[in-house]
Amino acid sequence: MSAARILGWAVALAALAGVFALYLQPTMLVALSELVWACFN
Repeated sequence: MSAARILGWAVALAALAGVFALYLQPTMLVALSELVWACFN
């Protein structure tokens, strides 16, 4: 695999890990649910 392809995979995995870390914080989940609720209210 080329260096660019490995870098792309590393960036994608880092982004997924960051999103997963955000979902572990209850306050972020509450804020996200309030944003979604506000869209339909």
